[in-house]
Amino acid sequence: MRNNVVVAGILVIISGFALFLVSTISSTQEKLVAQGIPSFQKTVTVPYREYALIEKFVFDATLEGWTPYSIVFEHSDFSQYRANITDPDGSEIPTTEVYGLGWEYSFSTRKEGTYRFLVDGTYLTQKSGIDDTIDVSIYKLVERIETYYLYEILRYGAIGFWVVGIVISIVGLTRKKKI
Repeated sequence: MRNNVVVAGILVIISGFALFLVSTISSTQEKLVAQGIPSFQKTVTVPYREYALIEKFVFDATLEGWTPYSIVFEHSDFSQYRANITDPDGSEIPTTEVYGLGWEYSFSTRKEGTYRFLVDGTYLTQKSGIDDTIDVSIYKLVERIETYYLYEILRYGAIGFWVVGIVISIVGLTRKKKI
C-alpha cells in the first residue's frame, strides 16, 4: 500500500511536468507599435460654431518616405470622423482607424516630403466652455515581435500538481507498513 501511494504521488508530479510543457507552447506575432517620441506634434485650434454640422481643420507635416506612422488626436472635445491624407504629389493616402474610436489612424508614406492632413468631425458636446484645441501627434511605427503563451494558465495547474504529488509522496513514505 505504501509503495502504491508513492507511485501515485510520482505520477501526479509527472502529470504536472506534462502540464508545464504544454504551458510553454507559444506563438510569436510581429506587431507595429508607436515609437516613444512623436515625429511631429502640434496643437490645432478649431473654433466651435454652434450650428455647424461638421468642423474641419488642415495642417501639414514633413515626414520620411516609405515609413509607417500613426496619427493620434488627444485632449479635446472634438470627435474625428475621418482623416484624409495627401502625399507631396497630391495623391490620397489610405488610412486605417486603429481602435475604431476615431482617435488614432495608421498610414504609410510613399516618399519623403510634406503631407497635408484634412480632418473632419464634430464637437461631442453642444455647450459653452468647449475645449477647441486638439493635440495632434504623429508617431513613427516600428516592428516589435511579441510572444504569446497560449496555455500560460496551465502553469498554475502544473504547480498545483507538483505540490499535491509531493504531499502524496511524503504521506506515502511516512506511512507505516501494515503487517
